Amino acid sequence: MKIKSLFLAVCFAASTLSVSSQISVAKSLKWENPATLVRGTNSSVSAPSFKGAYFPFLPESHMPAFVERYRLPEGHRLKEVQVSGEKFVPLTEEDRLLLAGEKLPSALQPAVEVMAENGKPWAIVTLVPFAVDPVSGQMMKLSSFRLNITTIPDQVTKKNERSYALNSVLSSGDWYKIYINETGIYRLTYDDLKNLGINVNGLNPDMIRIFGNGGRMLPEGAGSERVDDLAENAIKVVTANPGVFARGDYVLFYGQGTLSWNMNPFSARMEHHKHLYADEACYFVTIGPVPGKRIVTDPDPEGDPNYYSVEYTDFRVHENDNVSMIKSGRKWFGEKLDFYSRTFALPSFQFANAVANESAIVRYGLAGRSLAGQISFNILVNGEQVASSSLSKIVSDWDYVREVTTTASFVPGSSKLDVQVRFNPVSSTDIGYIDFVSLNVRCMLKYSGGQLAFRDPKTVSAGRITSFTLDNAVDGLEIWDVTDPADVKFIQPVRVGNQYIFRRNTERLVEMIAHDNSVFKQVKPGEKVKNQNLHSTGNYDLIIVTHPDFNTDAARLAAAHNNKGEISAIVVPLPEIYNEFSSGVQDITAIRDFMKMLYDRGRDAGYPKYLLLFGNASYDVKNRVAGNSIFIPTYQSENSVHLVNSFLTDDYYGLLDDGEGALNAAGLLDVGVGRLPVRNAEQSKIVTDKILHYLENPASTHGDWRNVIVVPADDEDRNTHLNQAEKLVNSIDTLDPVYNINKIYFDTYKKQSTPGGGRYPDVNREIASRVEKGALLVNYVGHGGEVGWADERVLEISDINAWTNYERMGLFFTATCEFSRFDNPLHTSAGELVFLNPEGGAMSMITTTRLAFASSNSQLNLSFADTLLDADSHEIPRLGDVLKYTKNTNGNSPNTRHLTLFGDPSMRLPIPRHRVYTTSITNAVTGNPADTLFANSLVTVSGEVRRVDGSLIDDFDGVVYVKVFDKPSKVKTLGQHPDSWVVEVKVQKNIVYQGKASVSGGKFTFTFPVPRDIDYALGNGKISYYASNGIEDAHGYSNEFKIGGSVSQTQDDLTGPQIRLFLNDTSFVDGGLTGENPKLIAYLYDESGINTVGNGIGHDIVATIDGNSYDGIVLNDYYSSDLDSYQSGVVNYQYFNLPDGDHTLTLKAWDVFNNSGEASINFTVKRNIVLAVDEVLAYPNPSGADVWFRFGHNQFDGKFDVELSVYSSSGVLVRTIGPERVISEGYTAGNIHWDGRTNDGSPARAGLYLCRLMIRDRNGYTSGNTVKVVLVR
Repeated sequence: MKIKSLFLAVCFAASTLSVSSQISVAKSLKWENPATLVRGTNSSVSAPSFKGAYFPFLPESHMPAFVERYRLPEGHRLKEVQVSGEKFVPLTEEDRLLLAGEKLPSALQPAVEVMAENGKPWAIVTLVPFAVDPVSGQMMKLSSFRLNITTIPDQVTKKNERSYALNSVLSSGDWYKIYINETGIYRLTYDDLKNLGINVNGLNPDMIRIFGNGGRMLPEGAGSERVDDLAENAIKVVTANPGVFARGDYVLFYGQGTLSWNMNPFSARMEHHKHLYADEACYFVTIGPVPGKRIVTDPDPEGDPNYYSVEYTDFRVHENDNVSMIKSGRKWFGEKLDFYSRTFALPSFQFANAVANESAIVRYGLAGRSLAGQISFNILVNGEQVASSSLSKIVSDWDYVREVTTTASFVPGSSKLDVQVRFNPVSSTDIGYIDFVSLNVRCMLKYSGGQLAFRDPKTVSAGRITSFTLDNAVDGLEIWDVTDPADVKFIQPVRVGNQYIFRRNTERLVEMIAHDNSVFKQVKPGEKVKNQNLHSTGNYDLIIVTHPDFNTDAARLAAAHNNKGEISAIVVPLPEIYNEFSSGVQDITAIRDFMKMLYDRGRDAGYPKYLLLFGNASYDVKNRVAGNSIFIPTYQSENSVHLVNSFLTDDYYGLLDDGEGALNAAGLLDVGVGRLPVRNAEQSKIVTDKILHYLENPASTHGDWRNVIVVPADDEDRNTHLNQAEKLVNSIDTLDPVYNINKIYFDTYKKQSTPGGGRYPDVNREIASRVEKGALLVNYVGHGGEVGWADERVLEISDINAWTNYERMGLFFTATCEFSRFDNPLHTSAGELVFLNPEGGAMSMITTTRLAFASSNSQLNLSFADTLLDADSHEIPRLGDVLKYTKNTNGNSPNTRHLTLFGDPSMRLPIPRHRVYTTSITNAVTGNPADTLFANSLVTVSGEVRRVDGSLIDDFDGVVYVKVFDKPSKVKTLGQHPDSWVVEVKVQKNIVYQGKASVSGGKFTFTFPVPRDIDYALGNGKISYYASNGIEDAHGYSNEFKIGGSVSQTQDDLTGPQIRLFLNDTSFVDGGLTGENPKLIAYLYDESGINTVGNGIGHDIVATIDGNSYDGIVLNDYYSSDLDSYQSGVVNYQYFNLPDGDHTLTLKAWDVFNNSGEASINFTVKRNIVLAVDEVLAYPNPSGADVWFRFGHNQFDGKFDVELSVYSSSGVLVRTIGPERVISEGYTAGNIHWDGRTNDGSPARAGLYLCRLMIRDRNGYTSGNTVKVVLVR
């Protein structure tokens, strides 16, 4: 695959100390008409624009920017970026109006981010192209400049590589989980161990061991310091008799819960962090095989103390997760306040031995929404106001609420603190929310019983040794240093009267806990853990991370890849990742860290390449929402209140270079990431079957649909979507004209007014028909949402569910908004339904999951096409690579993160590998070369199937599908939306001939007549080819010939085409019954050939129902001539959602001499037809073992759940199979397989068996039938 890069002039300047490198590139900005920037909702704004402009500051600012990335020399670091040779042009009056209110820079100030992609550094340069011209002193816009990027050698001579354990501790031995819900000292008793399943008889206490990393969230920056695998924890074992662990004995250990506190290094304030993904921490208990780690005494540090502490900072927090504001983002909010409920009283906080007259700190987070004016909050402690905050009113429709997080100090009047939050609305519709309220209170270091956890941020300083004095000393008191939770130490204090005195090195914050061995926390027993060893995982191309519910299908997929041999794959169950990489609890960073380990080990060899997440996600990772389901969580942005800047992304798992992933998932993708958004076993099987079907590349999936790209484009927004679609189409035509692009631009179709708003019924029908017929790529540009496309509902869920294009599924790319939002557990989005459709839809999707900006979507779309459809690459890229490079060339803004791949990232689109070439075009009568195709002429075309290197494939025997187009024509839009206008667009859709010819030895010839209805003006036509031998395929085109004009010819044919009509299949009888989605089959014959050119003069193939010519359907593109014949052929067209009742379908067709023929057929539509099952066929019968079953039915192309029950001749049930999902082929369905075995797996005895099929259709109707089967042994 060719990934485009700039050829830059690289200059090297030598010095005595080092060698610098300079990238210098000249750039010109071609300013264009203002761009219309469309946000996900129906609002837009105009902005100055130039060719290739980005708008990275949306929505806050709509200034354009120059954004490009440049590869830096390896081993170098960035020194500086400069702009030179700049030239300016004046701002127009329109520019000034559009930029009013923007803060324009006075000078050019290039901003640069240095990021790594697969370890290689890139500089991403952003430049706002406005500045004050030093000559005129006026604000100007940049027209050309030179960009100079200087790097110098990095002084780091040795790469700091992270080392990983070769094997996990979980790889051997018996392991048992225990859970804790808060931080403190826990007791694990004899009975606890016994209840876990540990054999406590004769248990040697020295062999008891506990492993775990506590409940803190993992750091999000890749490569940050963290514990590898599971750390062994120091514990204390208390026994009555040495060497014997008996009833009454116990284990003490320090457990760290999921609510953690960190010292703010700037304010010395203690701030909490609530685990986003788990409410319990997990530890692992094992016995042996070597003695365990024990808590030992840590002696006081050397030297005299230089600081003394008799106080500590105690803390409390109130934080509840009750609501996700916009069902997006990681932040949840707690209690709601409104006009009628303005005050919330938090539960009382009790602080023992609070220091009198010393300031406490309250830190709080609040949110509010008002459309009327400024709202405010007050914080009250013991009835006194100690803090207040205000929030301005909402002025944009993308801010759902405003937020504030701040602190205030106050002097507590007592040890008991009653905190209230008071809301001050300005209208009855205003609302407020509490995020959290936390307190830091200084307390005397005095023991009052139980467990006393303490720390003193005031002691932290370089070179400091602090002497601590703990008051109220009691006998048997132990003080533990728990700064390192896995390496707890005993502190040996000195008792002086009623006090304990001890010293600690406090260059960093020291966390301690004192207890008198009387009060301990209790663990929650967990389950036994199977041995596992992800740390020993070798190099694989594809890593499949699966939820356990989908293990079987994930294994099927991995096996298919490994058997095919192109991609090595491994299945990794998600719980095993959590066990080894996040100490047994849910933390999405564990998945990233697992991938990071594989990447660090295998990057130099190119592993891993792809990650597939097998299972759906939810915005609720803790099951707070009723009916929630979550399988493989996704990354949610920090922003949780902004409808555009809040996002989800699976990219996080592919950001693997050091430092990536932090700062809101910043970085460049290092592997391609995809997801299968399945929620149950049925969906899992459907999706896996789809992928396996296309991996096998069966002949049934071959067809000229692999040459088709469909581009639907919305109206509205000053033709923005149409213009973006045209840019995309022009880019594809430039990359590879082999593709036939079907433009479905809404404004070229007549809009109808309905009570529900404007509708485009012809667009609905056209999209449905094109998808049904098959397309390699459906690329939608325009508005959209979770339930479909566009305000006019041109694609709805009912349309999606009716598709049956299983053998003709391509890729959907949706440059729209949240069409495929997959993290709402209570709603399945339209995009998900496209992918999950069991009878068709899409093989894969690159699709949007949140609100987005059209301008950014357009750039992503162009990059996507540039990567996927580059004919010069001679290699079909895999989808994960396509998405990876699409995103990496467009930075890491939230809009870039919106794109998600549904599907296997290691899959390729079914783009033909070989090419078809035209070798000659001749007059069929004279045999002379023909460089122009004239009307009324008979033409013969010869061609060859060749490899990409141009050599003939002389063993290629099969069929070539041919489509001959008239020259391009122009179509006008209708300007039906107030915010759009009439324009002309070029299309090439008039078909001169469509048929197929035999290919033998890689060569073919076909003959066809040129209809007299072609456009007589001369212009370049196009021949489109698709060839298949059932195993391999090829495609090609020829557009170097002219078409137009005419030649005279004697017309002997005065008879129109003969037409035979059927519905669904050729057994259909006139007046018969059908469902609401019948398939039209029309057989046509004419000695002169069928006219399909469709030049708008009424000579099309047209089907009408009940005489309604207004809704007649032009079927030119659905006609194909028979093999090696231009005289006969067939029309196949799928109808959708026909109304109940009696109908008459009439089809009219014309021959190339404009003689017409017509035929009609009567039928009755009945929705929800009651299922009827005909004869059940078993084969082979008799059989020695395996038997397959098929059945007839009355529901064309239906889908059924089938259960097989096998009874002996005496009526005993010996085997039950299913229910299994079966997709019909016409009016027959199967294959249900019985392996000749009973339910216990033993072979069934020879004899007669009654095999009953029970079939349930999609409407819930059930029917059945029985067949006799004879087993012989």
